Amino acid sequence: MKLDPKHAGSQRMYALVCFHQNKRAAALLGFCSFILLEPQTARSAEAYGNIQHILQGGTLKLAPGEAMPIPDANTTALNLAISQAVAQTGKKKYATPAELLTEQLKAIFIAIGQLAEKQAGDDFFRKYYAAYFYQLAQSPNMPAFARLLNSATDKDDYAKWLSGHTQEMADLNSWINITERKFE
Repeated sequence: MKLDPKHAGSQRMYALVCFHQNKRAAALLGFCSFILLEPQTARSAEAYGNIQHILQGGTLKLAPGEAMPIPDANTTALNLAISQAVAQTGKKKYATPAELLTEQLKAIFIAIGQLAEKQAGDDFFRKYYAAYFYQLAQSPNMPAFARLLNSATDKDDYAKWLSGHTQEMADLNSWINITERKFE
């Protein structure tokens, strides 16, 4: 990823590896990064399904006889932050599923960003993923981002939304292009 941060397959592989290690925060942010690079393919639809699985509190299904990975304290805290953010946003009613996704991701990105700032270790996750999506959550671009993620599975809804929101998508693309992602 350091050699080519825009290599979608590397982002996807990072997310899948983290997902299989039950590192839900790292997996979620990895899948989000992947869909930013490859928004409307079969692989992005799969990644969106994995995002939904994480948001719904799902855990990795293990093969018979396989043991669940034991997470470290940082991973446990980050996984809990996702569950708490989803529970908090679930208390309100939203007009559309896209609005719910926007609020869920915003709450998660803020919680993960604030928590990761206090954690030691894994500078790559903290700076490349957590800090970047924390900045995104604090920008006005979350609705466009959520719609872009959703476009992985609902191209028609996205096209309809985009026809009336081209400026919002242009603003998101501009933010993506100018916001630096740090590796260390």
